[in-house]
Amino acid sequence: MKAFFFLSLVFYINQCNSIPQRYMILDNLPIYVDTDYKVNWFQAWNECASRNMYLISLDSEQKSKDLANALRKDCDTGTYPRLWLGGNDLATEGQYVWSSTGKPFDYVNWSPGNPDNDGGNEHCAYIWEKTNFQWNDGNCTVKMGFICEEHPYNWFEAWNECASKNMSLITLDSEQKEKILIKLLREMFNSTRNLWLGANDLAEEHKFTWISTGTVFDYSNWSLNNRNYHNKTDWLVRNPDNYENNEHCVHYWKESDFEWNDNVCGIKMGLICEDHHITQLMKEELKSCCEFLHKGIGRRGIM
Repeated sequence: MKAFFFLSLVFYINQCNSIPQRYMILDNLPIYVDTDYKVNWFQAWNECASRNMYLISLDSEQKSKDLANALRKDCDTGTYPRLWLGGNDLATEGQYVWSSTGKPFDYVNWSPGNPDNDGGNEHCAYIWEKTNFQWNDGNCTVKMGFICEEHPYNWFEAWNECASKNMSLITLDSEQKEKILIKLLREMFNSTRNLWLGANDLAEEHKFTWISTGTVFDYSNWSLNNRNYHNKTDWLVRNPDNYENNEHCVHYWKESDFEWNDNVCGIKMGLICEDHHITQLMKEELKSCCEFLHKGIGRRGIM
């Protein structure tokens, strides 16, 4: 049986000079950088949306520094002339917000003298290598490259995201299936990631089930975990530990080697979807039905 997986995290493409469109990992989630395809700010927003992503929001000093370092490390100087960010003051002059959240800037990294709204028509923010990856305001109709980012999901959002693709959060109900997935993940990433899986014990404490089938675990791959309880000593704990009585959803844990952890369902991270086996069975059944009808109609000569 073929397995179809959709990951919200995508692979690195390291060939900078030959591939102007590439994915990188920033803050445990993917960003997409396109230096070759020049578009205005509105087109850039749509390009990101077509990838189920957003123009990037640099809403913290650490994130801004990490992006600048990633861009410097990834390519030679001069590769990144100007790249659209998700910030703009289109609604109210001088009040910049991030387009992905609508939140006003509470951290800024403007280059000296900016934003200056030069000519009274600069309302969109971009990052510029020439100013050491600080920000500038520009005319939104000017064409340049852009940076997209994928937003993380809590467990319920992850479930809905998979469902919107006619898929489900992945079920790892056998060692063989998980080995195939881990092999794929190792080929894609050089380190482990936090990724939601399709299991929880929300219905009954300690009774973890796969949501796509409703079946209780008969195979598991829980991680070991060190926690300091009450500042006494470190105890070696096998997950799930339901830390602070609030961990009910299962994910791959970046602190382990593709092993499982239980966590707060509201925590945000990446996800793995798979083609739902029930959907596949329905498709096969419909195909079989339709082929039978088609052949039957053909034999009877019905128009």
